[in-house]
Amino acid sequence: MSGMDARAGDWTEIIVKIGVADWERAEPIFHMLAPAGFYVEDYSALEDDVREIAHIDLIDDELLAKDRETALIHVYAAPGENPGELAALARERLSAAGIASSASMAAVREEDWANSWKKYFKPLRIGRRILIVPGWEDPPEGGGPSACGDGGASNGGASDGEVSGDRTSDGGMSNGGASDDGASGEDADGGCGPDGVAPNGSGTDGREAGRDVVIRIEPGMAFGTGGHASTKLCLELLERRAAPASRVLDVGAGSGILSIAAVLLGAESALGVDIDQYAVKVARRNAELNGAGDRAAFAEGDLAGSVSGAFDVVLANIVADTIIRLMPDLGRCLAPGGTFVCSGIVCGREGDVLAALGAHGLAAVETLREDAWVAIAAKRA
Repeated sequence: MSGMDARAGDWTEIIVKIGVADWERAEPIFHMLAPAGFYVEDYSALEDDVREIAHIDLIDDELLAKDRETALIHVYAAPGENPGELAALARERLSAAGIASSASMAAVREEDWANSWKKYFKPLRIGRRILIVPGWEDPPEGGGPSACGDGGASNGGASDGEVSGDRTSDGGMSNGGASDDGASGEDADGGCGPDGVAPNGSGTDGREAGRDVVIRIEPGMAFGTGGHASTKLCLELLERRAAPASRVLDVGAGSGILSIAAVLLGAESALGVDIDQYAVKVARRNAELNGAGDRAAFAEGDLAGSVSGAFDVVLANIVADTIIRLMPDLGRCLAPGGTFVCSGIVCGREGDVLAALGAHGLAAVETLREDAWVAIAAKRA
């Protein structure tokens, strides 16, 4: 295992179990989840491997008793990282790829994962007005720490490819500006810094100009606290494109954070779809927690296959291959003039996604990048 310079006790081990037959499809997902490294236990070819590597025929009974049908992938969360979020992200990405999995964490039982989030999940400001708050905490006075950094596409941020820190924005807008498809910016004094934080309690509707949009989330084992770069970037793009009275489709809804953000930012309604039944339950609870249960609905399903109607904004914070698999459905799901926002794309797959967009008559109008992650807003060319 590479990248393990700290003492073993400083790290959290996450063990993900999948079928051996699924490993080839799962491997890119783990390279995305754990760029510092991981290791795999795969005993499916034990006898052949032992003879080839160790040049012996006698194999210990304990090894012979190992399960030959499953693989165990060991991933490590560094000190300060949220192991619950990493485990939930693995669950979501594998599920989206149609790969059955289970996971465990060292010294934390699966039913205790929800509590493990609380150690790491703190109030977080994203974009210009979004404030993510744990469901068990009150919004802090003056807002939470910023997720915008010193650059990006917020707070007078980078546009036309300007780079600041680890963030890049192509074709975006700075405060008070306009995007290339005519979407107007917010008032220029918003920025990433603290605006007037909304009162405690349920989520605050963003249609009240100048107010923070406070989103309360209890993620449990569902992915989506806003802390992961893919979610941050998607929220920033959504913040600019969830116009009043718009209808939003959220594919791979996870904790429901994107759907809830959409309606609190002013969208008329949002429909979140997730293949994971547990995630759908969590998303519904979070919508009620934010007073958004009447406008944010959630359903179990695979991508947009069971969805009817056209939507002004379609969101997909999932992996590149699944985003590409979703694109044929955009012809019926994306309303004329609508925007497709996709995130969860590692930098090495950006070109593949752009090519697939072009093949389906879509073109990128804005691209945000942070660390190794990319989010794209696209419209019909």
